[in-house]
Amino acid sequence: MKYAFFPGCTAPFRTYGYEVSTRLVAKQLDIELMSMEGSNCCGFAVRPIDKLSSIVLAARNFCLAEKMALDICVICNGCYENFIVARNGLLTDPKLRREVNDILSEIDMEFTESVEIKHFARILFEEVGISKIKESVVSPLEGLRVAVHYGCHVLKPSYELGFSDWENPRWLDQLVEVTGAKSMPYVDKMACCGGPIMGSAMDLATNMIRDKLIKIKSVNVDAIVTICPFCALQFDLTQLGAEKKFNETYRIPLFHYPQLLGIAQGLDPFDLGFFENRVNVSTALEKVGIIF
Repeated sequence: MKYAFFPGCTAPFRTYGYEVSTRLVAKQLDIELMSMEGSNCCGFAVRPIDKLSSIVLAARNFCLAEKMALDICVICNGCYENFIVARNGLLTDPKLRREVNDILSEIDMEFTESVEIKHFARILFEEVGISKIKESVVSPLEGLRVAVHYGCHVLKPSYELGFSDWENPRWLDQLVEVTGAKSMPYVDKMACCGGPIMGSAMDLATNMIRDKLIKIKSVNVDAIVTICPFCALQFDLTQLGAEKKFNETYRIPLFHYPQLLGIAQGLDPFDLGFFENRVNVSTALEKVGIIF
């Protein structure tokens, strides 16, 4: 099982633990993540102001993966959604495709539709499968209570991403529970964390994450599990800002899903990048017998 690996912009520079833990658990499951040499931004950040440039940026990455003859694996919900929306547009709008390929021709590239876009979490659920993941678990995380946060852009817009269960998904909960941890239900589970507006409306983003944290804390969890670097920053870094702003204490550790799976696979927490997490993870790890 081999993919062209696209970590995006945020994970390598701001949530390093997400990328490194993804690479480690992938090896445990015989998934080869091949680096995309020369890749650029997915285009998500510029789409609101220049849709064409966003699609050209995405298409250039598609071309790189096509040369590798591999589908693209992403770990960022924003990259996932933007790539799929761009690809759908190129497949259904001949005029747009010609316009994009005219631009790409200046660097001797052409979009030819052969590459598919897959989120790492969906690869685990759909292609690796729960049974094989369970076989890789050597230290079940029994007694660990977690709050799952899917994030908006891995599910919506559903008509672009093809999800029928976007209002009440269960696949990430199943990926969590195969590790032995328990996914706890909570109010407004599918509400946005505020991550997409961090750069433009920080006060509102902080208010949004506060609302989520209060509801998550009410069900007494040991950690929050995410599959998106933007969401992770909200739950990890902005959580500390919300504590200061509202003079409240939440202190709920953030785990990237591959970190959760990695400790269940018996991998070293330091190697999984837990040292980078802003909210202290020691108490949560001690719950499953790990001193960190």
